[in-house]
Amino acid sequence: MRDAHSTAPSASRAGLLARSSGRLVAGALAELLHALAKRPGEEPVRLELTSELGRGSVSLIGAQIVDAQCGVIVGEGAALRLLMAESGTYRITYGAAARARARRLDAPARRVLAESASFRKSWRQLAGARLPPATRLSVDRGRLERARDGLDLEALSLLARLNGKKPLIDIVGVEDPDAARQFERLREFVRDGLVRAVSMPAAVRESTAMSLTRTLPALALQPDAMAKIYARHVLVGNSPVRTLVRASAVALMISTLFLGVARGHWELTVGGQLMGWALLVLGHSVTRRPELMYTFPSALLLEPVLFCAEALERLGVRGGFIARGRTIARQALSSTS
Repeated sequence: MRDAHSTAPSASRAGLLARSSGRLVAGALAELLHALAKRPGEEPVRLELTSELGRGSVSLIGAQIVDAQCGVIVGEGAALRLLMAESGTYRITYGAAARARARRLDAPARRVLAESASFRKSWRQLAGARLPPATRLSVDRGRLERARDGLDLEALSLLARLNGKKPLIDIVGVEDPDAARQFERLREFVRDGLVRAVSMPAAVRESTAMSLTRTLPALALQPDAMAKIYARHVLVGNSPVRTLVRASAVALMISTLFLGVARGHWELTVGGQLMGWALLVLGHSVTRRPELMYTFPSALLLEPVLFCAEALERLGVRGGFIARGRTIARQALSSTS
């Protein structure tokens, strides 16, 4: 995150203010809020946000934050929570329409941003890079039953709070006296497979996937390379739109292949394959990292195989490179920087 006390408007801030809505990545929210606070005049401004930590808004008059809400949380705590989000979408409203419905806060944006930067730094020092605040963890019940006799009360109490629904920021507080110990236990549980990440922020998953990608030459199928490629595939994650496009592409390729061969219509087979690959390219273009298609060619060339492998995994087939790939992905996510 950039220094919240910087006074020179950066190009990124100008770009954010040029749009009334858009997407945010880690740290950009602080940039945006700082830019709004530095605007001349006293015109009301409301910044509405939707992130993995909830929906909320921050209202400003000049450089003062006069209201903030995130779910049921209001005041400065809501502003700090929103600033901890790794990604999300925003919308800016100006003028009378942005006037705060209630004035539940009166704090300089400069101070709130400084406290947010300090809180984020403390979280990273305690939790590490692979357990950001929005991570949701759940317990593997089967492993828990087998390991229960070897766990102490502290571990069982911590595991009881991991239901896969609450973000980690609601499970462990950095101001807790034993926060360092709790984060250490959580990393240990993830490494042992006792706990798994149900929802990992996209920024972290993509960073981990890119690290795996850079370690693999394109299409260099050395021993266990398919497992690493599959790990990268599942770490990138898929939006509902991309999943639909990929499913349509694979279904088209398979159906036209069988129909074309069965009926001797090679035009149907060739046309179906070409249309299927075109859809797969389109699917890559709507991802958050479309450049992977060019930097890692097997991401596209192996797409039908990877999609079928993921479908088989959902049906309970978890052998071979599928199981090894999931293990690699889990270990990559649980490692700390």
